[in-house]
Amino acid sequence: MKTKNASGNTAPGTEIDPTDFPADHILNAALLLVQRFWFLAYSRLLAMRWEWTNRTAFGATDGRTLFLNPKGLDWIAKQKHPERMLAFLLVHEALHALLGHMWRLFRLKHHKLANRCADFVINLMIHERNKWLRENGPRLSYDAFPMVAGVNDKGEAFTGLLDEDLDPDKSTEDLYRESLPEWEEEPEDARTNPQPPEEGEGEDGEPGEGEGEGEGEGEGEGEGEGE
Repeated sequence: MKTKNASGNTAPGTEIDPTDFPADHILNAALLLVQRFWFLAYSRLLAMRWEWTNRTAFGATDGRTLFLNPKGLDWIAKQKHPERMLAFLLVHEALHALLGHMWRLFRLKHHKLANRCADFVINLMIHERNKWLRENGPRLSYDAFPMVAGVNDKGEAFTGLLDEDLDPDKSTEDLYRESLPEWEEEPEDARTNPQPPEEGEGEDGEPGEGEGEGEGEGEGEGEGEGE
């Protein structure tokens, strides 16, 4: 499955035209899944500006722009069911925008913790959506939005940003307040531009749970909310 756009220009800062990709491009397949199984997220994605970046491992958003790392898409394209994994990434970023996380969490002191809490809330929403699609909706035999394996700020793979026992009525702010007493902020010089796993890591395996790079343009934590 292809991952390059028609123009071939994936330089950071280059605007992405979602209509510019060939029919067999991974983004087209992923968008079709989002359109079919989560139309609200699909509508939000179409209202956003899309842009290539190298400042996050897979994707991020500042609420107005969707940032995608072409290397991250290349990595996803080599996984099992890549269109579903990319659909998860797109839905994840769309939900950050739909829930207004950029303006809601901006006032919180520890932006990385706030984004991590937002990821837990969003991933539970996606998990519940997958469950509904399997059991009550079209009764799929698979997860429409399997979670992308996480990559932290140092480019190290990890899993775990999903808690199935989390109270779905809890807001990101609620979770932030509960987590704050045990939170230890990493020093600024420990941060790097996160990138997808190296060649061979996680390839042809089942997707993991959780996300990677977090927040925000204007928040001192990278580029937008998200992956």
